[in-house]
Amino acid sequence: MPNGWRRRARCWSGRGPSEESEPGRGDVATVCRALRQPTGESCRVRMGGAMGRLVPVLAVASLLFVGLWVGPGTADVEILGYDLGVGVSEPDTVVDVAAELRLRLRPPTARIQLLFSSRAALLGIEAMVGGACMPLEAGRQAGDSLVIFLPESLRAADSLHLQLRYALPRRPLPGVTYLSRGHRWYPQLIDQIAPFRLRVDLPGGWTSFSGGDLVADSKAGTERQMVWASDMPVFKIELALAPPASVRDDSVEAGGVTFHLVSSRADTAAARQILGDATKAFSYFRSLLGEFPYRRFTVLETAEWPGTNIGSGIVVPGKPAVDAFLAGHRDELRLALACQWMGAGIFPEFMSPGYWFLQLSLPHYLRLMYVKEADGEREFENQLERSLAAYKRFAGTDQDVAIGEIAMLDTPAKGAAIYGKGPYVAHRLARSLGDARWRETLRLLYGRYRGRTLTCADLCAWLDERDAAGKPGSRLQAMLSAKGLPAAEE
Repeated sequence: MPNGWRRRARCWSGRGPSEESEPGRGDVATVCRALRQPTGESCRVRMGGAMGRLVPVLAVASLLFVGLWVGPGTADVEILGYDLGVGVSEPDTVVDVAAELRLRLRPPTARIQLLFSSRAALLGIEAMVGGACMPLEAGRQAGDSLVIFLPESLRAADSLHLQLRYALPRRPLPGVTYLSRGHRWYPQLIDQIAPFRLRVDLPGGWTSFSGGDLVADSKAGTERQMVWASDMPVFKIELALAPPASVRDDSVEAGGVTFHLVSSRADTAAARQILGDATKAFSYFRSLLGEFPYRRFTVLETAEWPGTNIGSGIVVPGKPAVDAFLAGHRDELRLALACQWMGAGIFPEFMSPGYWFLQLSLPHYLRLMYVKEADGEREFENQLERSLAAYKRFAGTDQDVAIGEIAMLDTPAKGAAIYGKGPYVAHRLARSLGDARWRETLRLLYGRYRGRTLTCADLCAWLDERDAAGKPGSRLQAMLSAKGLPAAEE
């Protein structure tokens, strides 16, 4: 185990169990749908736990989230930040993790229920109390759910510092181990964002990739420590662990941001093509919406799924998505870049009314705005109309549903409403404001809500507050609340 990782596990000593296994791959999800297979029986343990099956969340051209009821009392818990330590050793086939969580509580709190991988071998949970470590009891429930029980002495606390130590299986060599939020590789609450600091201790020749910024990269002998961090709260903490010679890292600097393409491809021309288009789109969105919060942006190709998973400062497209881009289909990468501002910069409040409009429809319209800039007005109008035509098949039928009432994209009609009608609704709002006011509105919105959660109700109220006479927010709310196409513009 790397020495740096030993220093991270302040409350424990010794090694975690080693097990020959790799993350479960599951089936490829359709748009905005994740396949999950809960395993295990409810149990109450103090230490330890068996490795179970983990089904990753797979993404197709969008952010994907898995909804899970997290039980009573969780609404009274807020995660203020993460301090994560990860250790990789050879020839072990596990990843050692020490996770520290800073929590705010609304007492009395008897238990804390978290999303956490059923595949993690849990070695211990401690509360930091007055500089000392207090062991806590915890219980596994079916699926990726962990319940931590607080003793009487801690139930009146309004804050808590938790430490968890556990081991996760990594992919056998020479494979790259990729851990996403959907793998539940770190303890989390489904609807919360938080800043993070991630220290990764690696053997010689290994490297790591994550979101945020790479704030430190040092070597001691044959060991390497990389530190990733985001002071801005994020929804996802992504992590890739790459053994020697498994990936190629091409980079280019533009406007103070270094763009990295991480892939197993040896095609230099392909790397230049992807990075070239990415920097152009990035420059447009930055001028349109505001400054990017990091000095680094990573595109990490994976073989895990065909679509694109989106984090803050990192996007993870599957090989088919990259192949499609190289064949001239650029929409998916451009959407992922737009989501760095709306979706992974401003965070729509999970499952609030109109959530999918903010999460997908508005970023799609931002992408279309770049299409107008890069490919011309006609292409912009053609793409907008093609998307809307897909929705028109369902408009006014018994399958139609108002955008604001969509909880999950589990039918073609709902998907068409979000991908087809939603961008058109955003276009109607933009036209009603006029180009100059629309662009000003986008910049002010990003400046106000960057690193924060946003609901459609917040957005509509804010729009009306800025224009009490025109009430653009009320008009937007009406379009989101109604089935069918919006009434013709006056």
